[in-house]
Amino acid sequence: LAPNHGRTKILIVEDNKESRLMVAKLLQMIGFSIETAKNGEEGVNRFSSFKPDLILMDMRMPGMDGLEATRIIKSFPNGDNTPVIALTAQVFKKQRQKIMAAGCDDFVGKPFDESELLEKIARFLELTYLYEGEQVGSLPESKIIHTNLEPDNLAQLPDLMLIELRTAAAELDFSRISSCIDQI
Repeated sequence: LAPNHGRTKILIVEDNKESRLMVAKLLQMIGFSIETAKNGEEGVNRFSSFKPDLILMDMRMPGMDGLEATRIIKSFPNGDNTPVIALTAQVFKKQRQKIMAAGCDDFVGKPFDESELLEKIARFLELTYLYEGEQVGSLPESKIIHTNLEPDNLAQLPDLMLIELRTAAAELDFSRISSCIDQI
């Protein structure tokens, strides 16, 4: 997390211990303050005491499921202002409608894509991430160009830049990949 965000709190409600620990470890490494709950009832209780900025909620849990826990949390004071991202293996249209009707603000399918999850967290909490080797303020907003990167755009890049990017990717050299992306 960029240092200007302070301590951002995320509650993870997930009955699968391995999944819960994996997501918690990932988010702690990035700089989030994390609390976990192993079921919906525990999640509701932790919401009241932890007062998270965002909740990652598994939908299928024994006892109180994520749908019911989300409905209860959204009924609390400030609960409606706390984004809830559903974590679910069921991404069919009917299930999505049910998830959104329960009060979830978005969802991520399981198994989840780490970058998709981080992007959604950043969007809801208006956060900025710093990537390895990047300095605070290294990319002033005036220098950032927002565009959709299409195949035609990539085809116009200089050959040497494409070769460097391919080589860095093949070698899994994230520092060089990041440098190439910054140049692009």
